[in-house]
Amino acid sequence: MKVSTRIVIEAPADDVWAVIGPGFAHVGDWVAAIDDSEAVGAGGADGAPCSGRTCRVASPGFDHITERLTDYEPASRRLSYGVAHGMPRFVVDARNTWE
Repeated sequence: MKVSTRIVIEAPADDVWAVIGPGFAHVGDWVAAIDDSEAVGAGGADGAPCSGRTCRVASPGFDHITERLTDYEPASRRLSYGVAHGMPRFVVDARNTWE
């Protein structure tokens, strides 16, 4: 199954990228369902701020999840990541791309 969502954020693209790109590890600062988040690993290619993040999730059935950056393209303001650990058993694969 593939789920796709599109939203329009009324802010300059560079400001939004600063939050989701260089600020990737700090998703807990702006997503209500994430109590806390922190960087995992050193930065990667193209200036990625880290290789992934851990998140303490405030939703039933979750605890901590670990996500890994799989693509980071600052010039096009695009990143992709996948959940490496912590999803419920029925979730086989969970990936996201933001641009």
